[in-house]
Amino acid sequence: MSNPIPIPNEIEQEIIRLYTSEPYPNLKVLSDQFQISKGRLLRMLKRNGITLRKRNVVSEEEKMLIVQEYKSGTSDVMELAQKYGRAGSCISRILSANIPHDELLVIRKKLNASQGEKLVNEYFENDITQTDLAEKYELSRAAITHRITIAKASNPKYKNKKKSSYMRARAKVRHLRISPEVLYQEIKETKITQRKLAKKYQVSESCIYHAVARYKARTGLDPYA
Repeated sequence: MSNPIPIPNEIEQEIIRLYTSEPYPNLKVLSDQFQISKGRLLRMLKRNGITLRKRNVVSEEEKMLIVQEYKSGTSDVMELAQKYGRAGSCISRILSANIPHDELLVIRKKLNASQGEKLVNEYFENDITQTDLAEKYELSRAAITHRITIAKASNPKYKNKKKSSYMRARAKVRHLRISPEVLYQEIKETKITQRKLAKKYQVSESCIYHAVARYKARTGLDPYA
């Protein structure tokens, strides 16, 4: 496994600015926003001499706002988590403690139906995988598949819709945790094969192939030339 790419200085400074601002987002929110693990964020903050903040307790006023907004049906758990800078599990506990179980199930069912259509749109129209969606919405891969299946069955617009091979290939490229420029430079200098690169970065050969092809199409540079 190769060493992770260093976090650019401008990104570090933006993370520090957000973390030290009021109200500040927690590490989970920053991790999702910048696609950097919480462990790396912690090490980066300590390296820059930033004092880690104590856990921010949810006030009663904030709890009531979260409950009211959820009951209105305008925001699901993940949208509330992003808005209030909390983890999805934290929002779920607040809702479970303040809304009767039967009422919570009814609201959740309506939001799930709405979210299912949103997931279908996002899945078919963007270079994103079901695994990406599961990470984004903090759901299991099975839950994402189930919601997409239900939405397709209930909406004629999506009944026979399939993700194109082009979009599937683009989605795979997103899992390559290395910039195209670094990949180009490595191939140019070492002439390493795509099979060996795929093994090195733990992705499929088609992922490497499409990453190289996209870089070549964008820049006109062929690393194997």
